Amino acid sequence: MKVKEILKMSAEMAGEAQTALYFERKGVDDLALCEENAHLLLRCYNLITEELALEYLPLKKEEILTAKEGKIEFSRFTFKPLRILGVYTKNGQKAPYRLVNDYLELPNGEFKVEYNYRVEPSDEDDEVLYNDTVIGAYALAYGILSQYLLEKGRVSESNIYQEKYLSAIKARIAEKRKLKLTARRWI
Repeated sequence: MKVKEILKMSAEMAGEAQTALYFERKGVDDLALCEENAHLLLRCYNLITEELALEYLPLKKEEILTAKEGKIEFSRFTFKPLRILGVYTKNGQKAPYRLVNDYLELPNGEFKVEYNYRVEPSDEDDEVLYNDTVIGAYALAYGILSQYLLEKGRVSESNIYQEKYLSAIKARIAEKRKLKLTARRWI
């Protein structure tokens, strides 16, 4: 799903049909207002995805990187690391490392590095960051809508969608963390 699709969904939920049409690239009555609303919705999307990544569902990446001259610079990572979760050798054993300002210090060689990363601002033609996760489109739309309505001064409506957003996020995360126990039989 593209970001513009989730923004359109949020605009429709807000009752702003003209802004929803804008995302479909159809003719609108007030282009300036629709562009302003679209820009605000995109900003809200970026705020909500950053909140999700920092508080509820961190974005995780694994990469194979080679240490040269005893370090792996963060500039060589696909995304800017927020937290290093682990560094492993080719054999899967934990590797000793030291975290320095903008690089990892470790022996020369190839390593698998697991890390959480910071969300980069998205554009409306980008893929939604949480496409392949437990976070559903409606949960994300509720969060965007809550922030959007708050910034539009529609506080009571914003509170309703904030509750829906938080309930949906917590339910999805709890669902993901459920333990599955195998049936036990006594003989």
